[in-house]
Amino acid sequence: MSKRAAETLCVSYQAQYGIELGIARLCHTYGPTMIDGDDRAASSFLRDAALGRKIVLHSDGSTVRSYLYIFDAVRAILFILCKGQGGQAYNVAPDDSISIKQFAEFCAKHSGQALDFQPKNEGSFKIIRQVLDNSRLHELGWHALTNISDGVRKTIEILQHG
Repeated sequence: MSKRAAETLCVSYQAQYGIELGIARLCHTYGPTMIDGDDRAASSFLRDAALGRKIVLHSDGSTVRSYLYIFDAVRAILFILCKGQGGQAYNVAPDDSISIKQFAEFCAKHSGQALDFQPKNEGSFKIIRQVLDNSRLHELGWHALTNISDGVRKTIEILQHG
């Protein structure tokens, strides 16, 4: 809801002051800039991989998401600022989406750590797909430059070596 409220405030500000702005709707971003308190699955996998700990998956990992390396997220925001249409919202996501399990497998592969399944009771609400349609941003000419495997590898290397 906070994202919707922020978008509404942006559109209202644009209407009131006549300033053009673009809205970036980011998918799940990851990279070496994540903070220690970030408890999202991807951040936990990357942090554990960099610290030499096993990668623990607390679900069956079937949820499919769009994951975007932070470098590409920043590029997309700048792209929207320079080429986007005022008041328009753009979904920022790569072309390929993968499951949480596949993301964990990339982390295990690039760190040499084991993947450990420890399912927990997840309750009744489960989002199966969190994939954004990036076609509007593609129409402007943007596309992600970093595939997920390379982004995971780069993130782990930076976190390990500074």
